Amino acid sequence: MAINSYFFNAVKVGDEYDRVYDANDFTSYLNLLVGNGVFANPSTTLQVRASSGMDVIVGAGSGWINGLKMENTADLTLTVSAADSVLNRIDRVVFYADYTAREMGIEIIKGALAQNPQAPALTRTASRYELALADIYVAKLATSISASNITDRRQDSNLCGIVTGLIDQIDTTTLFTQFTSQFNEWFEDIKDQIKPKLLTQYAYTHTTAETNEDTFDVTTLIPEYSISTDILDVYISGLLLTEDEFTNVNGTVTLNVPITHPGTEVTFVVYSNGME
Repeated sequence: MAINSYFFNAVKVGDEYDRVYDANDFTSYLNLLVGNGVFANPSTTLQVRASSGMDVIVGAGSGWINGLKMENTADLTLTVSAADSVLNRIDRVVFYADYTAREMGIEIIKGALAQNPQAPALTRTASRYELALADIYVAKLATSISASNITDRRQDSNLCGIVTGLIDQIDTTTLFTQFTSQFNEWFEDIKDQIKPKLLTQYAYTHTTAETNEDTFDVTTLIPEYSISTDILDVYISGLLLTEDEFTNVNGTVTLNVPITHPGTEVTFVVYSNGME
């Protein structure tokens, strides 16, 4: 049994210091304060998106693994291995901490070939720890990767997770599913008690085509939207924005932080009570 304490200034006693710490001491301390995952802002942090041919791009941003921080300062292009001629596979894009090499990085882990393939398991050992950013479905004879082949795994707390601040990360694995389930259950109970148009959901997904897009006319995208009576939710790459992350002036939504990467999905969901 031992009691360790951190951190005190060292005092030199003879030729040695009486307090000596190393990187493991420091990272174990930080690991208690910040949970693993990718940082929440911007929502495109380390997002994997299609490029051209078999290339994919991992967006700029930072991630955290067991007290270690990785920063990707610019878009990183990775090439998916050629498809098989007979069987399919699922590759997994991970960021990792390699304790032996004393480095962090991003790479594609190639999956096993199968008619119904599964993504490769994450390595989480004393020498290497991985978090998943996305899964890529590589169909047999495929010559290119599209957005529909990429499944974002950043929000899955079992595979990655979102770092939101000190202490721990938000568990987003079932957050949206739970909300939808609760809403459907509630609506099922009351739908016969209200008029058919009293509560209706409309949704529209816009895929950005330019850099620095930040303004969207929701009344054009969703003509049924009534500014005075309806509720509007805005999602970027599946992440729900808070009200202080955008403004809504007469149905025109302006993001506080422009979207820098073309191909980013922005979804608008309107909950309408059918009243003007």
